[in-house]
Amino acid sequence: MYACAIKDAHKVAMKVRTKGLRGSTFSKLTRSEQAAIEKECRVKTIAQGQDILLFGHSNHYLYVIISGFADVFVRGKKVATLSAPQEFGLLSLLNGVTCTAT
Repeated sequence: MYACAIKDAHKVAMKVRTKGLRGSTFSKLTRSEQAAIEKECRVKTIAQGQDILLFGHSNHYLYVIISGFADVFVRGKKVATLSAPQEFGLLSLLNGVTCTAT
């Protein structure tokens, strides 16, 4: 899987949240706002089976799947599969809480 990790995404996400917008975080942004995010984006190759976020741990990034997929587990049980262009890590990043899934 290839994922884009955005460290300061909380700034953009808070702007989206305060506007009361719904739907994909990035679809509601202007082209210039999207371009600013792209400059901060760092592409990471994540091996199959590698954990990205860990249940109960803190998170400092927003992840966007560029290609491939990611399985989501809660207490060892698979609850979802995410694929491009889905994002994850937003709630723990925005709210400063630990991750609720692996």
